Amino acid sequence: LLVLTVASEKTDGYKRFIESANLNGLKTKVLGLDKPWKGGNMKSVGGGYKLNLYLNALEPYKNNDNLAVLLTDAYDVVLLANSSTILKKFTAFDAQIVISTERSCWPDKKLADHYPTVELDGYRFLNSGGVIGYASQLYKLLSEKPIKDLDDDQLHLTNLFLNTDVRKKLNIKLDNYASLFQNLYLSEDDVKMRLINKSYVLENTHFNSHPAILHGNGISKLSLNSYTNYIPNQWSPESGCSKCKDNTIDLSMLKNENYPIVLLSIFIDRATPFFDEFLEKIKNIDYPKSRLLLSFTTLVEYHKEKVDKFITEVGNQYNASFVFHKTPKENIHARHFVLQVFYLILIYILQYY
Repeated sequence: LLVLTVASEKTDGYKRFIESANLNGLKTKVLGLDKPWKGGNMKSVGGGYKLNLYLNALEPYKNNDNLAVLLTDAYDVVLLANSSTILKKFTAFDAQIVISTERSCWPDKKLADHYPTVELDGYRFLNSGGVIGYASQLYKLLSEKPIKDLDDDQLHLTNLFLNTDVRKKLNIKLDNYASLFQNLYLSEDDVKMRLINKSYVLENTHFNSHPAILHGNGISKLSLNSYTNYIPNQWSPESGCSKCKDNTIDLSMLKNENYPIVLLSIFIDRATPFFDEFLEKIKNIDYPKSRLLLSFTTLVEYHKEKVDKFITEVGNQYNASFVFHKTPKENIHARHFVLQVFYLILIYILQYY
């Protein structure tokens, strides 16, 4: 099994993906690393560049009928199984190519009625974030029709799959019941973590399956982040968090004024019980306030007054404090706004501290 993925930068998501691949002993090749991303801004349609990178990487294997290749996103994906488990699940489909699925027909909802029907409330619609197949067949699939770098990769693969002749010729099947791939968007209620043999595993309780590849597609990335605090092999009842002591600093060797500056960004997007107690815990964090940047972003009218009162009482004790009051409709934009603001603050800190 060969894993191919695409990443232009070594982000935290990329590092998490590579760690999960290494943990499972998977041979991985990263395409496009440290090179400009040519597939659009990924806030809407785009990503054809990814398929073109895959096609070029498959060129040496275009006649190999035995090598299985997994094509997967990197930044919002973790691998949960080794090669033997993945190959066993793949061969059970009796297909040459298997593509992951989701509940949303994106980016062209009008194509929904063209999909084959699926029983037992299976995931019906193709998601391009996960594809596995034999190298020769994948090469044929991606060679079937050219795609521009800025065109949409998911729409491209959807149209190829919905072409009955192509689907039958290349023996393509969809993973409608999350045997191999789990895309989280609109399916988060289907997924639970179960403690087995002193470590957590991901289980789709809707289909009674244990997916091998977890993808936080769309706006499900926060859920992915939560799951990856525990999987793969990130937490156990005996040893607790396996990563929490990595890259730590011994503060006992530093004076308070030399402590690292830490940004504490609190995003309140729903009415929260015990909010007063929460604010009290924030105030009592055992870390010099002069080395803390404190930020509140509130989308809930009910909590805005309490946040303002908190900042009025203790905000001047911090290195800096910020309050951003937004509306629920501004949820995603508010998150992006806060990131941009603190990117500028980071630049300031690097220049003047």
